[in-house]
Amino acid sequence: APEEVRTAARQQTMQEAAAQAVHTEAFLQLYRALRAEGLAPVVVKGIVCRARYPQPDLRPSGDEDLYLAPEEMPRFHAVLLRAGFVLAEPERDYRTAHEARYVQPRTGLVVEGHWALFPTEYEVYTALNAQLTGLEERAQDWETGGVTLRIPDPSDHLIFLLLHAFKHFVSSGVGVRQLCDIALWMNYYGVQIDWPRVRTALCATRSEGFAAAVMDAGMRWFGLDRAAAHINWPVLDSAPLLDDALSGGVYGSADMTRKHSCTITIRAADQAHRGGVGRASLRAALFPGRDVMANWYPYVARCPALLPAAWAQRIWRYLRTRGKDTSAQGSLRIGAQRVELLRQYGVL
Repeated sequence: APEEVRTAARQQTMQEAAAQAVHTEAFLQLYRALRAEGLAPVVVKGIVCRARYPQPDLRPSGDEDLYLAPEEMPRFHAVLLRAGFVLAEPERDYRTAHEARYVQPRTGLVVEGHWALFPTEYEVYTALNAQLTGLEERAQDWETGGVTLRIPDPSDHLIFLLLHAFKHFVSSGVGVRQLCDIALWMNYYGVQIDWPRVRTALCATRSEGFAAAVMDAGMRWFGLDRAAAHINWPVLDSAPLLDDALSGGVYGSADMTRKHSCTITIRAADQAHRGGVGRASLRAALFPGRDVMANWYPYVARCPALLPAAWAQRIWRYLRTRGKDTSAQGSLRIGAQRVELLRQYGVL
């Protein structure tokens, strides 16, 4: 690349690495405070995955994810407020949502507290949660930066990483960083993984073909040692998956057009999970169900009768943004393309 491009990339990388170092230290301070209050939430992704990278701070985290029991939520919320965090979405009722997102303005650290590892408004997501029942009882202590964190055992965390990537795959798209995380995790913990349990979880969620493509991508492009995968996986070409991931960016949701297309693909995957025929649907894009809309428009949760008003607001936003960074036509096109990709990997 030209020198000016490389210079800009270096500067951005240095800024992101410096910010990540600040966020990591702030997170460890927060976890100390949680421990002091008798809380030990299970840490997933984020700092746990970064530890497997040669230079951890060069693996950016958009947030840090903590999993704890619903009854621990009030104390968790109070600790975060005392630590200077505020709710990133104050309009949502953190007591009823499956997660709450907090940001610390002073450092920029974002933390998500999860009372369920995956959303609950679709049956296809509920099935993902069912594969990790008892994760907190099997969690292990892990010390980093002078702080003892609770993290999933290697098998649970691999199942979570694969199913979390699958959740993104059936919505707006899996991110490249997730593919890297999985490859590095398998390389490091391969011999410790309970592979039959992994296979069972994937079969139960119709994600076995997707996982096979993820592993093929890992072996072809992300340094995954074939011997680290202790299952005779079916051979599936990962090139379409990688093309979709690159289009989606680091996190799998490069722009609002892809994000808005997620209702099409999630609805198709949910139909298939319930024994129906998954297909692209204009109705799914424009008229999501009440539980889904309540996540985006909190007034629907407070007053379900306002669901038609939320649909109208959603459609108006589509029309208003036509020709900008998102459009209804573009979302429908991407949704239809991604439904075919789901079909290619056996999700539908």
